[in-house]
Amino acid sequence: MSIRKLLLALALAVTASLALADDDDHDRARRAMEAGEIMPLHTLLERVAQRHPGQVVEVELEREDGAWVYELKLLRPDGVLALAETVPARGQRLYDLVDVALLGQELADRLRRAEEAIYADPADPLVNWDADALREAFASAGYAEVDVETARYTQDYLVSDAVLERWFGRASEDGRPSYAQRLAASLSAEEIAAVRRLYETHLRGETRPWATTVAFLRARR
Repeated sequence: MSIRKLLLALALAVTASLALADDDDHDRARRAMEAGEIMPLHTLLERVAQRHPGQVVEVELEREDGAWVYELKLLRPDGVLALAETVPARGQRLYDLVDVALLGQELADRLRRAEEAIYADPADPLVNWDADALREAFASAGYAEVDVETARYTQDYLVSDAVLERWFGRASEDGRPSYAQRLAASLSAEEIAAVRRLYETHLRGETRPWATTVAFLRARR
């Protein structure tokens, strides 16, 4: 989620909600959670409560760049706003799920650089921000005592046929390019096909540890 969108969303709702755009989104989220692609909400709430006890006033679950991203807003007993937001820029890299050296060292190195470039694209505020940008955005919006800390969590992730198709298929319904389409800025069609064969051979039907980084923000007006 973009920093601008985060700031526009600061008018908190009083009731908790799971904000999904439509029934199709809800069904996709349910299937993804059953497949182990999404951290269960109760697990995330437990981890948030350990760091920031308070009332959860809003929960959002959205697709960003092919990944599911949670955002939680809380109101603490001391009146401090607390926000928990997954950080795409520090998320799992696909090249770490398999031995990409099997592609040959030169292509493996270029694949790593191409994937890192996805999260450094200055034209894509949905994925290019980090904890420091979050802190600066809230400070610029007039919040005081802004504090941000991050934590990295790992859960099992099933790489199904549907997951592989999302990575290497067409753009998503909201127009976001797929992983393969992003790689096309740096790799040829033949090289992307080789990457796909490698991932399909070694990951299809397999469960791999999947890392997620969450930024915990506290701020006061």
